Amino acid sequence: MLRRWKNRFPCSNKINAHQLCTSIDSELKNVYSKLEILSNENNLLRSQFDELQERYEYWINGEQIYLIQRIEKLENENQYLHETYQTYQIQNEKCIQSITNLIIKVLSNQKELRKTDAEQDDANDTTQSNKKRPKNQLPTRSTSCTSCHVVRNQSDDSQYTTTTTTTTNTNTNNESIWPHQRLLIVEDQDQKTTNQSSGTQSTIP
Repeated sequence: MLRRWKNRFPCSNKINAHQLCTSIDSELKNVYSKLEILSNENNLLRSQFDELQERYEYWINGEQIYLIQRIEKLENENQYLHETYQTYQIQNEKCIQSITNLIIKVLSNQKELRKTDAEQDDANDTTQSNKKRPKNQLPTRSTSCTSCHVVRNQSDDSQYTTTTTTTTNTNTNNESIWPHQRLLIVEDQDQKTTNQSSGTQSTIP
């Protein structure tokens, strides 16, 4: 093509045309050289891009796999924690129920113990009051001593009237001295009866 253009130029202009062709050839070489360089750079960039793309895809795949595994692990941990929570909740409810039953039992036992203690205290108070009562305050005993008095009837000397005298002694002393006092009272009454009988006989004509 260039030769055709060269042949068309006049002969006077052959030198200028030769220079122009040389210049164009050099420019074309420069252009080809730059195109080659750019092509090489493009190829290099493409290879780098492909490498980055591969690395990106590998990283994406690795990250996806890691994230999927992490999600599965977290889901398993969440399931385990949920089951553990339910187990602890059941145990907690059982523990609360046991503590409640124990508290109710303790309160019931305390109530029974208070009732028993109150009854025991009442019994002890009664016993102490009985023990504190003086020994000389014993049940009252009455003893009757009957003595016969023979009195002369003023209207009839041949008849006698028998008078019964009852002596009542209320004993509030100790039982240990009671028989002795009773014996003394009986002897005293007998002595009085004897004296009265003797006096009566002495008055009979």
